[in-house]
Amino acid sequence: MLPRAAWPFVIASAIVHLGYNTFLALAYHHGELSKVYPLVRGSAPLTTLIISLLFLNEAVDTFSAVGSSLSAWGSWRSHSTAAGAC
Repeated sequence: MLPRAAWPFVIASAIVHLGYNTFLALAYHHGELSKVYPLVRGSAPLTTLIISLLFLNEAVDTFSAVGSSLSAWGSWRSHSTAAGAC
């Protein structure tokens, strides 16, 4: 059995995952898989970085911040290039 102090984190994690999966399903329903998938997967590192900085008070080094940002930019860039918005 989990300690009592762990339950708020379990519940928060469940809520976050429920929201993520709901929006992911909606994105896949309304968008083309070849366009939605790279955007969703590429934005995850940047989303994690932002949440870590704003809500978790994590110290993020420059290398990690640049890497997350470049990863997200690359996926968005490949999407815009594929869409003809180059």
